[in-house]
Amino acid sequence: MRRLTLLLIAGTFACITLAADAQEVHSAADNAALRYWMAFAQMKDYPISREEAAKLDAVLAGGPWDEQQFGALIEQNKEALDTMIRGTRLP
Repeated sequence: MRRLTLLLIAGTFACITLAADAQEVHSAADNAALRYWMAFAQMKDYPISREEAAKLDAVLAGGPWDEQQFGALIEQNKEALDTMIRGTRLP
């Protein structure tokens, strides 16, 4: 009986150790793709006209940023942007 108890304790300890190691390697919290997915889920809709969309396309192409016009877009999505930034630090 004593051997069986020691064997069960040793086996349980080994399983806990293996599970902890596997969790460190494959933790969902350490997955950048999941953080990006969460960031997109946090994004808030911001209605824009075709003209504003063209201006944003110009910004993406290297044009000037208009804080007065688009600053609210950034502020509304700050939480999503922060989540995305944290995702860039993960594998």
